Amino acid sequence: MKVALCLSSEDRLESFIEGNKINIYEMDQGKWQLNQHIPYSLEKINSIEDMRYEIKSIADLAKDCRVLIARKISGIFYTVFETAGFDIWEMAGTPKEALDSFSLTDNQEKELKRGKSEIFRDLGEGCYEINLTEGMRKDKNATSKSLLLPFLKNGRFFKINVICSHVPPWFDAKLSEMSLIYKVYETEKGEKLAEICKNICSDIAE
Repeated sequence: MKVALCLSSEDRLESFIEGNKINIYEMDQGKWQLNQHIPYSLEKINSIEDMRYEIKSIADLAKDCRVLIARKISGIFYTVFETAGFDIWEMAGTPKEALDSFSLTDNQEKELKRGKSEIFRDLGEGCYEINLTEGMRKDKNATSKSLLLPFLKNGRFFKINVICSHVPPWFDAKLSEMSLIYKVYETEKGEKLAEICKNICSDIAE
């Protein structure tokens, strides 16, 4: 799995506007290794077309990395990156903390290799659970959208528990468009648990 971080010259996790480089890291033998360094600048961008070109250049250089983490990325920047195929995550903290949120423990890694971890766990009575971090770690080309949207569009569920380090930014617009609602809780492990449900699900709607 590869993860891209938006950083400052001092290697701090920054917003896309305040940053000036994107470092791409790849998990190798249980450790994150720097795989690629992509400098960028917004100083000479005077139009949306200039910005699209700059982001397309970044996307082309990033190749098979489609996970981007920044302290903040919004507005047209978010839209253009999403259109380019990136799964975008907003996080605070250090670069190490951001990368570690996509790491699995040794036991989880072994479990995945044995094929005992399913993408969706059937909890019974129409309820399902998915761990996004595990799913994206298992398939380096997977994104939160590619893992969740087919299941959500199928509609054969009562509730889905989504375990993740941070709630995907596309949830608000896309879930509302699909007549779905969600609430977010924090687990004992410090992870986020987003409960997705149809509007008729009164226990979440209240």
